[in-house]
Amino acid sequence: MAEFLIYKSRKMAFKVILGILVHGIGAIGFYQNDSFLLMGLCLLVFIAGIIFGLYDLLDTRPRIIINEIGIFDRSINYPIINWELIHDAYIGNAVGGEAIYFDVDVRYEPAYKKSKLWWKINRWAFDDSELMQLNINLHGIEVDPDKLLTLIKSIIKLKHSTNEQKVKVIEDWNRLI
Repeated sequence: MAEFLIYKSRKMAFKVILGILVHGIGAIGFYQNDSFLLMGLCLLVFIAGIIFGLYDLLDTRPRIIINEIGIFDRSINYPIINWELIHDAYIGNAVGGEAIYFDVDVRYEPAYKKSKLWWKINRWAFDDSELMQLNINLHGIEVDPDKLLTLIKSIIKLKHSTNEQKVKVIEDWNRLI
């Protein structure tokens, strides 16, 4: 099984750790000014930031996995999105950076777990009520969004072909990137 793996950015995790050091320095400053409440808050943010930053820095698991079956993102609570259910993909803006949006068939399992309000908004946003939208946020990973979108669209074109053709496309992209 050929897989295209995308990992978290270690540079981003290192920047978070460096940025959180400001709170540690602030805690020292508030301690010297006898402002213990602000010192405690800065220490809590500092400790939480160090823990999450070290977790991101030391995590070696891939965040996004693309194979001949579909695409899987560990950061969202959806199972693998099969290629047969994806109609289109495009780049858009999301909180924290760019994201790749998918127009997915409603046969996709998590589609049935949405609320009535979500379905009304989705039908209003899309003229075709047979589609719903999912996204994969690209914040914190080292990948060119345009190249990733090109890979995804090339596999979407092959969604009704054999798995061997999809494997060949994924292996070619593994050599290129």
